[in-house]
Amino acid sequence: HGLARHAMAVYERATAAVLPEEMFELFNIYIKKAAEIYGVPQTRQIYEKAIDVLQEDNCREMCQRFAEMETKLGEIDRARAIYAHCSQICDPRVTAEFWQTWKEFEVRHGLARHAMAVYERATAAVLPEEMFELFNIYIKKAAEIYGVPQTRQIYEKAIDVLQEDNCREMCQRFAEMETKLGEIDRARAIYAHCSQICDPRVTAEFWQTWKEFEVR
Repeated sequence: HGLARHAMAVYERATAAVLPEEMFELFNIYIKKAAEIYGVPQTRQIYEKAIDVLQEDNCREMCQRFAEMETKLGEIDRARAIYAHCSQICDPRVTAEFWQTWKEFEVRHGLARHAMAVYERATAAVLPEEMFELFNIYIKKAAEIYGVPQTRQIYEKAIDVLQEDNCREMCQRFAEMETKLGEIDRARAIYAHCSQICDPRVTAEFWQTWKEFEVR
């Protein structure tokens, strides 16, 4: 009967009374109805309440929906703040999809610095066996956005934290990059550094690569 305010009050009371596992579905209905009656921007308070009370898995999904809504409204800073808030409950080891969504958001909106910050945070949180792959993605994206020479700091960090096998491979890639850039002394220093973890009895390939570099 046109009593929208009363209808919304019923939803509000219901979200405080249902079981935790029923909240997510109810909040989705509440948000949908509020958007139909008042318009999408007026759903912010409902999203905020939902994020405060939902269980973690549902909270992450609600955060992403909220951020997507703000993005569609052109509220990029609001969306970024929501992603940043959500990241506090998103372990990159088990919520890779969230981090990928956030990275794509930053890249899409031309905010390269923020995208790189997301990669940086992720490399500090993933499992050791996942670091190598993530660093490769990070380096590739940084090269695309800033240019190859600007990947040096990422290579250096990777070499500091990777396990030995992956560290050796990363060193060789780093040295190859410097060689292509004509930075021969830099490349030589990288090979020399890497040699400290390369036993010639078991890493003959590395020593052969270094020898070929010096001959060239």
